[in-house]
Amino acid sequence: LVEAVAGVSFCLYRGQISVLLGANGAGKTTLLRLMAGLLRPGSGYVRVGDREIRHTDPVSRAGVAFVGHNTSSFDELSVMENVCFAAQLRGVKPPANIRYVLDRFQLWNHRLRPTRELSRGLRQRLELAQALVAEPEVVLLDEPYNALDQQARLDVDKVLIGCKERAAILIATHDIDHARTISDRILILHNGRLAIDGEAESVDSTHIASVIEHGVVPKSPAAFGRDILLEARSSRITESISRAYPGWIDGWKTLVLREFRAEIRTRELIPAMMVMGILMLLVFSLAFVIVPEDARPVATGAFWSSLVFATVLGAVRGFATERDRGTLRLQLQAPISRSVMFASKWIVNYSSIILVGGISAVMTTAFFGAPFVSWSSILIVLVGSASLATIATMYGALISNIRAREILAPVLMLPVTLPVLIGGVAFTLEALTVTAVPTNLPWLGLVLAYCAILVSLAVILIDYILED
Repeated sequence: LVEAVAGVSFCLYRGQISVLLGANGAGKTTLLRLMAGLLRPGSGYVRVGDREIRHTDPVSRAGVAFVGHNTSSFDELSVMENVCFAAQLRGVKPPANIRYVLDRFQLWNHRLRPTRELSRGLRQRLELAQALVAEPEVVLLDEPYNALDQQARLDVDKVLIGCKERAAILIATHDIDHARTISDRILILHNGRLAIDGEAESVDSTHIASVIEHGVVPKSPAAFGRDILLEARSSRITESISRAYPGWIDGWKTLVLREFRAEIRTRELIPAMMVMGILMLLVFSLAFVIVPEDARPVATGAFWSSLVFATVLGAVRGFATERDRGTLRLQLQAPISRSVMFASKWIVNYSSIILVGGISAVMTTAFFGAPFVSWSSILIVLVGSASLATIATMYGALISNIRAREILAPVLMLPVTLPVLIGGVAFTLEALTVTAVPTNLPWLGLVLAYCAILVSLAVILIDYILED
């Protein structure tokens, strides 16, 4: 067991720009992710105003913005759409002064460009614009000057200095000289411990370099402004944090619209699922010599098998893709509950499976010569797709951190889909061969009950599943 950060305790205040320094591996990024609510501390707590940050309390993350090493903007959205999306995630309607927000980072002329076309420097400016658009009161920046030229650094400094009267700002950086020019206060981490916490004017560059490299703290702590800092702490009054955050419906709508907009522009998920489903049907139709009396049983099994494998493919390309691209971090840090994220992803998966199921039903009829569409079969596909969408969403989140997820996804997911597969095949086959529909009801009840169990588990576990 390795303690990445231990024994670290300090306060941030409005009106200050604090700079966090330390060697590579000192724990700077881990500390900022803990403060942003992206990591759960093994012990201790992070408090913003009068509220402790908890994974299960999305409101506790309101008023806090975090910019990490990796970009969190969506490639398929324009610059303006990304900034508006970031504002909506924090419960702020797209501001009327959106031009002012983009002008601050020289992004207005690029507002309609897809983000994937931006240079690394422009994307970094976009990250800062997304963080500051909702006027947060705690700003956590991890190496925000990466990929910025000298003029862009000066422009960012001006923006941060203008924000500090209403926000507490903490910047993690390696640049000691730049840190001294912008900071009111300097904190130094060494091996996960807070070695220095002092006013910037009381700390010289030589001492900073010594502490960063060797962890050597001078004998006189007053030389580093600790007395001044204590006096400043005792004279300040803790200010309240205004907590703007979206409601459940607003957050869900924002995420769903973003998901569908992305799918329309990229066409990454649904076409891949369709191709998988059709290929599975084609393989089944060519692999067997089917006599007329066996057409319906084989067609039914092929249809549900193709739907299950298409679901597995969709699960691999869901949360995992967003985590790889860094876009999931923006949603995890926003003041919305994990259940809202689950519900939005479930809607997209459900819609995709329904669409693939409809096309697969038509193709099944064409490949096997068996009439496959009826009211009863439509009903079971709707119910079965709800179960499959729940499995895809939950397991998609579970495997998003696994490197070999494309290989492990079928192994992990296919056993869980068996009740849906069995119930769907049995119900559909009886619906196609027997006129007495009531005999199908136990199979429909099985799929419904299984779906209810899966949804209940997902609601209970989603906070832990999406945790780093």
